Amino acid sequence: MKNEIGFIAICTAIIANLIWGSTFVASKVVLAQCPPVTAVLIRFLIAVGLFTSIAVARRTNFQLQVIKSRFRALVGLGLVGYSGLYVFQMTALKHIASSQSAAIMLLAPVFTLMIESILRKEIRSREATVIGLGFVGAISILLEQYKVEFSGIGFHGLMLTVGASFCLGASVIQTKRLLAPSREKPGFTVLNLTFLSLLIGSIGLLPVAIIEQTNTGFRIPSSPDFWLWSTYLGVVCSVGAFLLWNWSIKHISPVAAAIAMYLKTPVALGFGAVLLSEHLTLIFYAGTILILGTLFSNHLTLVWDKK
Repeated sequence: MKNEIGFIAICTAIIANLIWGSTFVASKVVLAQCPPVTAVLIRFLIAVGLFTSIAVARRTNFQLQVIKSRFRALVGLGLVGYSGLYVFQMTALKHIASSQSAAIMLLAPVFTLMIESILRKEIRSREATVIGLGFVGAISILLEQYKVEFSGIGFHGLMLTVGASFCLGASVIQTKRLLAPSREKPGFTVLNLTFLSLLIGSIGLLPVAIIEQTNTGFRIPSSPDFWLWSTYLGVVCSVGAFLLWNWSIKHISPVAAAIAMYLKTPVALGFGAVLLSEHLTLIFYAGTILILGTLFSNHLTLVWDKK
């Protein structure tokens, strides 16, 4: 039964990253009409509003005792894995190209492995190998498709994006810890942790968005396409994808979940090819197969080890 749940969790992580990899069209429309941090805040607020409606309808138990006992860790996840991640990444895009950002964000699973190894005081060669192979597959696709060059990259944008990738990598481990019960502290449910993380992330983004609006004199757009795509980002990409992602993290190791992050690269390019009729190269397919192969082979190896 555990093996089946693990397999389903990997598939769930893949679906979450498929959703995130497909958001470039929505993001493009929204960012054309709205500054980046404000756009993310609107997306998060839509998600929080939907979560609140679900919670009221279901009369959800918000686990107040768990919040009290694990408050610092919860706030840390919201501010680092949500606020920090998006502020760093979106601000960096003012200084570097999206392809450069995508390439640097591939460091996130590497950071997950590093942090997990430090906390465990052990580096497992199998995990290091699958993370490394997944990285090779993803970066090869980027270099082939985008011809990414780092010679003119802005140092400020580089450092901010590295910070964003660290926030993303660290959030996987923190999510796993908050979902799992400890000796004296029960774990959060997936629904509660996702809702509370987005809520705290929204609070963390609010002052940055206010500063952004003050500097730009921005006013919230009223166009239907802005709100249509913002709703898609809030409902599908935030509520839906984060619920799937956090559920998968609960049932598989942080490193196994982190490998699925590499799928954003081929998915984004795949959607671009479908919508823009772009030609996909042999390296694209080989890199995608390599990522999927490492993801599932890691799970199969874990299953075999338990027998």
